[in-house]
Amino acid sequence: MCIQIKKLIQSSILSDTSIKLPESLIYDSGNVQALAEELIRIRNGGKFRDSCRDVDEWKLMRELIERHDHFETHNVDLIRENREVVVLTGATGMLGSHILSELCHNNRFGKMHCLLRGESEPICRELLTRALRKRKLSGLYEPGNAEALEEKTVCLLCQLSELHLGLSDDEWISIVAESTIYIHTAWSVNFSLPLNSVEFENHIRGAHDVITAALSSKARFFFISSTAAVSANPSATITEEVSLDPSHASPLGYSRSKWVAERVSAGFTE
Repeated sequence: MCIQIKKLIQSSILSDTSIKLPESLIYDSGNVQALAEELIRIRNGGKFRDSCRDVDEWKLMRELIERHDHFETHNVDLIRENREVVVLTGATGMLGSHILSELCHNNRFGKMHCLLRGESEPICRELLTRALRKRKLSGLYEPGNAEALEEKTVCLLCQLSELHLGLSDDEWISIVAESTIYIHTAWSVNFSLPLNSVEFENHIRGAHDVITAALSSKARFFFISSTAAVSANPSATITEEVSLDPSHASPLGYSRSKWVAERVSAGFTE
């Protein structure tokens, strides 16, 4: 809706077609009066208030990378089975639930550790089943589906930004010892939060800690990013590589947090 409003303003209120409104204009204004005042100022030749904020946030983006790009691995006796063991975050989300369903029905994968936020393990399993059914995927307790999903799936209560992902010491050691693949999809899809919000700070810290666990497991790690992390790149062709320029991310806190997490994740292979 906000994107549509911004486009309508761009086409009907601003006569100068060279002026490009910031993606976050509606969110940042907060109310109609503030939005109207900003548009009047722009029509009278004023500059966007975002200019200084962008510079400040680009600086913050680099600082967040420096804060989270160092990893301290832990020595754990590794256990390797014949089949892959996966740690999956964000399993109740749209992408995460499809990944869970696909991997659980593939015989290459023997176990799925789903790190979820919830009050108890039964509640987490119920949330997971609802997420699967909502997308017309097989639930954990569907008839004839026991081996494929219920027996393969382990739900663990977590807080990704806390020490050891919020898991107990025994749980953390167990998943690090046996896991061979980490897939990190969990993220707050909130376009109104700024980069410096506690929410995005926690997600970036959580990405760092998931990477730490993957390095300790000597496992493969996959971070699910977003095209928003490079959507402001002026190039006609955007190569599939980690961007080194913070201005390539769109102005939304969501986009910039994903850009930071991409750079932090790049440290996994360095």
